[in-house]
Amino acid sequence: MRRFSCLSPFVVIAFLGALPSLAKEPVQPQQDYLAPGQVDLLKLLPPPPAPGSEIVNQDMRAVLDAQRHRDTAVAARAKADAEISIFRFADVLGPQFTGDKLPKLTAFFARVRHSEVGPVTLVKDYWQRPRPFVGNAKIHPLPEAREGVLNDDKHTYSYSFPSGHATFGATCAIILANMVPEKRAELFARGWQYGTNRMMAGVHFPTDIEAGRIDAAVLVYAMMQNPEFQKDFADAKAELRGVLGLAP
Repeated sequence: MRRFSCLSPFVVIAFLGALPSLAKEPVQPQQDYLAPGQVDLLKLLPPPPAPGSEIVNQDMRAVLDAQRHRDTAVAARAKADAEISIFRFADVLGPQFTGDKLPKLTAFFARVRHSEVGPVTLVKDYWQRPRPFVGNAKIHPLPEAREGVLNDDKHTYSYSFPSGHATFGATCAIILANMVPEKRAELFARGWQYGTNRMMAGVHFPTDIEAGRIDAAVLVYAMMQNPEFQKDFADAKAELRGVLGLAP
């Protein structure tokens, strides 16, 4: 069993080095920036910790510890970050960072989000890791967060590994940091907080969140090879920097 919680940045670099051929894959026009099957995260991510392993015990302890320290302010932030929206980064980029001012950026990130959902969902459905509160009655997730992970049948919950919110938060951080490098450190910190808030809400383990951050790096790297992504990125970047009053 690999110690998933100890993955180093060098593992991510190794993943990225395995992806140069992705640029040759066809991309669905006007749909995703990734072709179906272009990135197989099952071949790139390690499995979730094995049931009964010490890493699972560490995961459980971390969620319970987060629950004990979940005061009103922490709960409010976790509830707010349950929303999947690029504009959760307005606390870094300021009051001008709104959808009505940034239509190109809004459309661009909607397409990015749609592109990453499929590969992540395939991993979730393959490993079928239960949410923390499903396996431990001592974990009491925020009610809003629990409702947010219900499947369409309203009786079962979507799977936990990897975290889709952590993937999205890290994806946004990576891309926005390349648009506004002046705020690189703050954007990465905010993207990482976005994922961590899923543990604070009681609906993800730390290893789910770490996996989401790793797969975000892989998926963004692959999307960056797509000429349509490059064009849309450039347009959205120019729009954003203009709205923020930054030099081109």
